[in-house]
Amino acid sequence: YESNNRTGIWSSPTILSQGFGSAIRPAGALDAGGRLHFVWSDLQQARQIFYTRVDRFDWIKVVNEGGLAMSAAQIYRNGHLLGETDERGLFFADALAVDDELVTLAPVDEYAGVRQGHTSPDSPTRDWAYRTYLTNWRYAAGGERVGATVANLEGEQLLQVRSDSPLALLNLVVSMEWGASMTETQRFSNALHSASDYLFDATNGQIAIGHAAIYTRGDWWADADIQVLATNYNRPHAQVGGLREPLSAPIRVGRQWSGTLNVISGEATWDKPAGYRTLVHELGHHVLGLGDSYLGPQFNITGTVTGWINANCTAPDIRINEQDDVNATLMDYQYNASEFAMRGVIGAWTDDCVQTKQWYFNQESDWETIARLFDGAAADNTWQFQTPAQTGILAGPSSLPLNGLPLVAIVEDDGEAAIETTVQLEGPPSVIQAASVTLFAQRGPDHTEAIDQGFSDRNGRIVVLGGRAGDEVRALSWNATYAGKVTLQAGVTNTLVMTTITPA
Repeated sequence: YESNNRTGIWSSPTILSQGFGSAIRPAGALDAGGRLHFVWSDLQQARQIFYTRVDRFDWIKVVNEGGLAMSAAQIYRNGHLLGETDERGLFFADALAVDDELVTLAPVDEYAGVRQGHTSPDSPTRDWAYRTYLTNWRYAAGGERVGATVANLEGEQLLQVRSDSPLALLNLVVSMEWGASMTETQRFSNALHSASDYLFDATNGQIAIGHAAIYTRGDWWADADIQVLATNYNRPHAQVGGLREPLSAPIRVGRQWSGTLNVISGEATWDKPAGYRTLVHELGHHVLGLGDSYLGPQFNITGTVTGWINANCTAPDIRINEQDDVNATLMDYQYNASEFAMRGVIGAWTDDCVQTKQWYFNQESDWETIARLFDGAAADNTWQFQTPAQTGILAGPSSLPLNGLPLVAIVEDDGEAAIETTVQLEGPPSVIQAASVTLFAQRGPDHTEAIDQGFSDRNGRIVVLGGRAGDEVRALSWNATYAGKVTLQAGVTNTLVMTTITPA
């Protein structure tokens, strides 16, 4: 390295010859590649004088395709974060071994988003919705990662990031309507980890969740990407493009989902495949700007859309075949598909795709929308998301090669702990089934919060979320002829007696 002794700034490794100039260089100053260790310039005597030297040459350098150094690039060895490159694109790693895998993420762009509350530990005062990185990996046809490995322990480990190998990492905020327990928040955290892997697979290793924060009691509700209701009867839904439109509704889900509303509590948690795959389907709307492919527009004779009818993009068979790893599109049937649709690619496109909501909204295939929204340029770098038109349909990749991602923070509130309790309705069988149940939570001397719990099951039972001892639960039969209420007690099954409603 060379430096002007008046600046204290060191250059990148400099290639020299043993007989370069008239400088006085002690033996061992150069490595086999001609790299100089340490030179201090003496401006007064117009010559180079050795001041000191460092006996190591095993630096890692990260550059782009133009050879420009990439600063602040994260370096991972065998999936574990080592650190970041300096302003010269250099990082000195200790104890590298032959065949170690070296992965790097060089940041090139950050989208702030339109919602507040999207900070992170490395950005405590700045909101961000997603960050784009250039990486040094790509994926082969079988989903195998092709990256860099250490072949020689001496000399420079040069990692080149590519414009056709981008990675977008999302920063999501989740708000749960009720005072969820640690068990409930941890379960949703697990769901986000699985959702990230599924999204990474679906986007051929180009989009995943980088950071997420889970809040309870409705904290950051208006700014959340995912709102989780306490009700057991809610069909997941989201508006297209909510990540970029401040007035668009976010993803809204209930406490559970299994692909149908008629489920028994406990069998449809979000960390099960039907749950986390549905979260990614909704992220397809909210983040990726995609419309559904299981519905299409219905027109009247004037060409006006009058409603939505059943449709499919690639084939109805994706609902029943055993080709989940290559089926498209998950915007049609996420339960047995792991790919997005791409115009002109066999297996990812048919003429029926133009009859879907996605085509109606965007006039393009899933992948064309994703590339349009996420391709970009900043400073000296450009990036292009690769579609199946370039790569073919990839069966994989299964997960990020980076340990510790996504980082999910569960933000505990300082309120009194809520209880999860079962309420048993009593009354005629036809009355206690499918009764509407609401928790009235006392949250201050003059403040009562109504939290919809959904409907009782066929046995008249329901798990009430977010209540505390002393709160009131009320129920109304499906035909509004019976009603009842009970004051919650902790640690027991609370019995709610349904009685006939007497007209006033």
